[in-house]
Amino acid sequence: GLATSEEKTYAFEIVSPLEPISITLVYNDFSTTPSATRHLVNDLDLTATDSVGTLLFPNGLSQKDDVNNVETVDIASPAEGDLLISVKAFNVPEGKQPYALVIAGGIRRKES
Repeated sequence: GLATSEEKTYAFEIVSPLEPISITLVYNDFSTTPSATRHLVNDLDLTATDSVGTLLFPNGLSQKDDVNNVETVDIASPAEGDLLISVKAFNVPEGKQPYALVIAGGIRRKES
């Protein structure tokens, strides 16, 4: 899990650029009251950086997603090279927020 301002980065090598890549971050969030204007309590953010340095945001957005606890980055035509995937805890009021990260496609994890 991650506490506020902590970040975990995962490095991959794209080994099959003909195969699309799908990256999904998911975590359980605390319940809010029905009258709340914002329903996400803990905010983890997913980004990916492709081999040419393009920063990719989840859910088709051009910035971080601060309303969902499920975030997905899809890369239809990945360029050969490295892929960096980051999960950052923007706001986690208490303790650490556990999460699951699922990555599918023609990639291989790089050892750190």
